Amino acid sequence: MSQPSKRAEQHSGPPQTTENIRALLVKFAWMADEAEHPNTEDFFTTDASWHLGDQSWCGRGEISEFLTEMRTAGYAGPATGTRHIITNVDITLSPEEPDHAQARSLFMLCAPGATWAIQAVGCYDDELVRVDDHWRIHKRHVRQLPRTSNPASTS
Repeated sequence: MSQPSKRAEQHSGPPQTTENIRALLVKFAWMADEAEHPNTEDFFTTDASWHLGDQSWCGRGEISEFLTEMRTAGYAGPATGTRHIITNVDITLSPEEPDHAQARSLFMLCAPGATWAIQAVGCYDDELVRVDDHWRIHKRHVRQLPRTSNPASTS
């Protein structure tokens, strides 16, 4: 079995660092689905921003209000049974700034019913910062993939 190249190691970062970032993103998804009282302080920098389409929320307070609105609308929270599924997480560390990283991941929002339904599919583009030895999301850009029909599936 061949060893990863030095370039690949620099691109993705040390395993412990990338695993800490991956754990943060996964814990955030679990928090969205399971936590009775979500705590954005554990996941975002004080000056974080969240961007969805042409809307933005800045700071933990605004992000927390937005996430509460999403719960009220039925897109998150234990009462909804929804599941945020995160996959294909690609993490890149900045060689010049060891306390900065970028992560790109795919997500699916699934909702229960007679059968599970995929409510949304998209990409999270995150900028992360290490604060007091803990990784936090500094900027999150959410891009939902458009719902288009597959020409191959029509007859």
